[in-house]
Amino acid sequence: MNRLSPVFTDPSKVKVLHGADSDILWLQRDFGLHIVNMFDTGQASRVLGLPRFSLAYLYKQYWSAERVFPRRAPIATGILNVHRMCCSNVDADKQYQLADWRIRPLSQEMARYAREDTHYLLYVYDRLRLQLLARDGGQQLLQDVLDRSAAVSLRTYTKPAYDDQVPTLCRCCFCARLNMRVIVSTCVADLSQRAL
Repeated sequence: MNRLSPVFTDPSKVKVLHGADSDILWLQRDFGLHIVNMFDTGQASRVLGLPRFSLAYLYKQYWSAERVFPRRAPIATGILNVHRMCCSNVDADKQYQLADWRIRPLSQEMARYAREDTHYLLYVYDRLRLQLLARDGGQQLLQDVLDRSAAVSLRTYTKPAYDDQVPTLCRCCFCARLNMRVIVSTCVADLSQRAL
Protein backbone atom coordinates (compact mmCIF):
# COMPACT_ATOMS: atom_id res chain seq x y z
CA MET A 1 0.00 0.00 0.00
CA ASN A 2 2.97 2.33 0.35
CA ARG A 3 3.08 2.51 -3.44
CA LEU A 4 -0.43 4.02 -3.43
CA SER A 5 0.42 6.77 -0.96
CA PRO A 6 2.17 9.08 -3.47
CA VAL A 7 -0.84 8.88 -5.79
CA PHE A 8 -3.41 9.31 -3.01
CA THR A 9 -1.60 12.35 -1.59
CA ASP A 10 -0.77 13.97 -4.95
CA PRO A 11 -2.79 17.23 -5.06
CA SER A 12 -2.52 17.38 -8.86
CA LYS A 13 -4.61 14.21 -9.28
CA VAL A 14 -8.33 14.21 -8.49
CA LYS A 15 -9.50 11.13 -6.62
CA VAL A 16 -13.20 10.42 -7.21
CA LEU A 17 -15.16 8.57 -4.53
CA HIS A 18 -18.82 8.33 -3.66
CA GLY A 19 -19.99 8.73 -0.07
CA ALA A 20 -16.41 8.51 1.15
CA ASP A 21 -17.05 9.13 4.86
CA SER A 22 -16.37 5.52 5.88
CA ASP A 23 -13.84 4.85 3.12
CA ILE A 24 -11.57 7.62 4.40
CA LEU A 25 -11.52 6.13 7.90
CA TRP A 26 -11.08 2.55 6.67
CA LEU A 27 -8.19 3.50 4.38
CA GLN A 28 -6.45 5.17 7.31
CA ARG A 29 -7.19 2.38 9.77
CA ASP A 30 -6.35 -0.55 7.55
CA PHE A 31 -3.62 0.82 5.26
CA GLY A 32 -2.41 4.13 6.69
CA LEU A 33 -3.52 5.90 3.50
CA HIS A 34 -4.74 9.49 3.31
CA ILE A 35 -6.44 11.17 0.35
CA VAL A 36 -5.68 14.65 -0.95
CA ASN A 37 -7.80 16.39 -3.64
CA MET A 38 -10.91 14.25 -3.52
CA PHE A 39 -14.21 14.83 -5.32
CA ASP A 40 -17.04 13.06 -3.49
CA THR A 41 -19.95 12.50 -5.89
CA GLY A 42 -22.26 12.11 -2.88
CA GLN A 43 -21.36 15.64 -1.77
CA ALA A 44 -21.95 16.91 -5.32
CA SER A 45 -25.43 15.31 -5.26
CA ARG A 46 -26.23 17.21 -2.09
CA VAL A 47 -24.95 20.56 -3.39
CA LEU A 48 -27.01 20.10 -6.57
CA GLY A 49 -30.07 19.28 -4.44
CA LEU A 50 -30.75 16.03 -6.28
CA PRO A 51 -33.75 14.06 -5.01
CA ARG A 52 -31.50 11.15 -3.95
CA PHE A 53 -27.80 10.93 -3.15
CA SER A 54 -27.07 7.24 -3.73
CA LEU A 55 -24.65 5.98 -6.34
CA ALA A 56 -27.42 3.75 -7.69
CA TYR A 57 -29.54 6.85 -8.32
CA LEU A 58 -26.65 8.65 -10.06
CA TYR A 59 -26.02 5.63 -12.30
CA LYS A 60 -29.70 5.49 -13.28
CA GLN A 61 -29.79 9.27 -13.75
CA TYR A 62 -26.72 9.57 -15.97
CA TRP A 63 -26.44 6.23 -17.72
CA SER A 64 -29.73 5.78 -19.52
CA ALA A 65 -29.09 5.51 -23.25
CA GLU A 66 -31.29 8.51 -24.00
CA ARG A 67 -29.24 10.76 -21.72
CA VAL A 68 -25.89 9.65 -23.09
CA PHE A 69 -26.98 9.51 -26.74
CA PRO A 70 -30.04 11.76 -27.32
CA ARG A 71 -32.27 10.59 -30.17
CA ARG A 72 -31.63 13.83 -32.05
CA ALA A 73 -27.85 13.30 -31.94
CA PRO A 74 -26.43 12.18 -35.28
CA ILE A 75 -24.80 8.92 -34.16
CA ALA A 76 -24.78 5.47 -35.68
CA THR A 77 -27.65 3.21 -34.62
CA GLY A 78 -25.17 0.41 -33.98
CA ILE A 79 -23.30 2.45 -31.35
CA LEU A 80 -26.58 3.28 -29.60
CA ASN A 81 -27.59 -0.38 -29.59
CA VAL A 82 -24.22 -1.41 -28.10
CA HIS A 83 -24.61 1.26 -25.44
CA ARG A 84 -28.12 0.04 -24.61
CA MET A 85 -26.85 -3.53 -24.24
CA CYS A 86 -23.93 -2.52 -22.03
CA CYS A 87 -25.07 0.45 -20.05
CA SER A 88 -28.77 1.26 -20.09
CA ASN A 89 -29.54 -1.18 -17.29
CA VAL A 90 -26.71 -0.08 -15.05
CA ASP A 91 -27.58 -1.09 -11.52
CA ALA A 92 -25.44 -0.51 -8.46
CA ASP A 93 -25.52 -3.82 -6.58
CA LYS A 94 -24.60 -3.07 -2.96
CA GLN A 95 -24.25 -6.67 -1.76
CA TYR A 96 -20.59 -6.26 -0.78
CA GLN A 97 -20.73 -2.60 0.26
CA LEU A 98 -20.01 -3.36 3.91
CA ALA A 99 -17.93 -6.50 3.39
CA ASP A 100 -14.52 -6.88 5.04
CA TRP A 101 -12.26 -5.81 2.18
CA ARG A 102 -9.10 -6.62 4.16
CA ILE A 103 -9.59 -10.33 3.48
CA ARG A 104 -7.21 -11.60 0.81
CA PRO A 105 -7.44 -12.97 -1.73
CA LEU A 106 -10.67 -11.26 -2.73
CA SER A 107 -13.37 -13.61 -3.93
CA GLN A 108 -14.28 -13.37 -7.62
CA GLU A 109 -17.63 -11.88 -6.61
CA MET A 110 -15.97 -9.15 -4.52
CA ALA A 111 -13.51 -8.32 -7.32
CA ARG A 112 -16.41 -8.10 -9.81
CA TYR A 113 -18.34 -5.88 -7.36
CA ALA A 114 -15.34 -3.53 -7.01
CA ARG A 115 -14.97 -3.25 -10.79
CA GLU A 116 -18.66 -2.66 -11.40
CA ASP A 117 -19.05 -0.27 -8.46
CA THR A 118 -16.40 2.07 -9.88
CA HIS A 119 -16.73 1.48 -13.63
CA TYR A 120 -19.04 4.43 -14.31
CA LEU A 121 -17.87 6.70 -11.51
CA LEU A 122 -15.57 8.92 -13.61
CA TYR A 123 -18.37 9.51 -16.10
CA VAL A 124 -20.71 10.45 -13.25
CA TYR A 125 -17.99 12.77 -11.90
CA ASP A 126 -17.77 14.53 -15.28
CA ARG A 127 -21.53 14.88 -15.53
CA LEU A 128 -21.87 16.24 -11.98
CA ARG A 129 -18.99 18.68 -12.48
CA LEU A 130 -20.52 19.99 -15.71
CA GLN A 131 -23.95 20.23 -14.08
CA LEU A 132 -22.46 22.26 -11.21
CA LEU A 133 -20.65 24.61 -13.59
CA ALA A 134 -23.78 25.08 -15.74
CA ARG A 135 -25.72 26.59 -12.85
CA ASP A 136 -25.62 30.22 -11.76
CA GLY A 137 -22.62 30.60 -9.49
CA GLY A 138 -21.32 27.30 -10.83
CA GLN A 139 -17.70 27.94 -9.95
CA GLN A 140 -18.71 28.59 -6.33
CA LEU A 141 -20.90 25.46 -6.29
CA LEU A 142 -17.96 23.39 -7.54
CA GLN A 143 -15.75 24.94 -4.86
CA ASP A 144 -18.38 24.07 -2.26
CA VAL A 145 -18.27 20.41 -3.33
CA LEU A 146 -14.47 20.43 -3.20
CA ASP A 147 -14.55 22.03 0.28
CA ARG A 148 -17.06 19.47 1.53
CA SER A 149 -15.00 16.66 0.00
CA ALA A 150 -11.85 18.04 1.64
CA ALA A 151 -13.63 18.12 5.00
CA VAL A 152 -14.50 14.44 4.56
CA SER A 153 -10.94 13.54 3.55
CA LEU A 154 -9.55 15.41 6.57
CA ARG A 155 -11.45 13.17 8.98
CA THR A 156 -9.06 11.17 11.12
CA TYR A 157 -9.44 7.61 12.29
CA THR A 158 -9.11 7.33 16.04
CA LYS A 159 -8.48 3.91 17.50
CA PRO A 160 -11.09 3.14 20.14
CA ALA A 161 -9.73 3.05 23.68
CA TYR A 162 -9.54 -0.42 25.16
CA ASP A 163 -11.72 -0.99 28.20
CA ASP A 164 -11.31 -4.41 29.81
CA GLN A 165 -14.68 -3.95 31.58
CA VAL A 166 -16.62 -3.95 28.29
CA PRO A 167 -16.96 -7.24 26.40
CA THR A 168 -15.62 -7.15 22.83
CA LEU A 169 -18.26 -7.48 20.15
CA CYS A 170 -17.83 -9.64 17.10
CA ARG A 171 -18.48 -7.67 13.86
CA CYS A 172 -20.97 -10.10 12.32
CA CYS A 173 -24.63 -9.17 12.82
CA PHE A 174 -25.64 -12.36 14.62
CA CYS A 175 -22.79 -12.25 17.13
CA ALA A 176 -23.24 -8.52 17.66
CA ARG A 177 -26.91 -9.03 18.52
CA LEU A 178 -26.08 -12.01 20.72
CA ASN A 179 -23.28 -10.14 22.49
CA MET A 180 -25.50 -7.07 22.88
CA ARG A 181 -28.12 -9.24 24.62
CA VAL A 182 -25.41 -10.57 26.95
CA ILE A 183 -24.19 -7.02 27.69
CA VAL A 184 -27.74 -5.74 28.29
CA SER A 185 -28.65 -8.68 30.54
CA THR A 186 -25.33 -8.27 32.42
CA CYS A 187 -26.01 -4.55 32.92
CA VAL A 188 -29.60 -5.21 34.03
CA ALA A 189 -28.42 -7.90 36.46
CA ASP A 190 -25.72 -5.55 37.75
CA LEU A 191 -28.22 -2.73 38.23
CA SER A 192 -30.68 -4.99 40.01
CA GLN A 193 -27.90 -6.18 42.35
CA ARG A 194 -27.03 -2.57 43.13
CA ALA A 195 -30.68 -1.80 43.88
CA LEU A 196 -30.77 -4.49 46.56
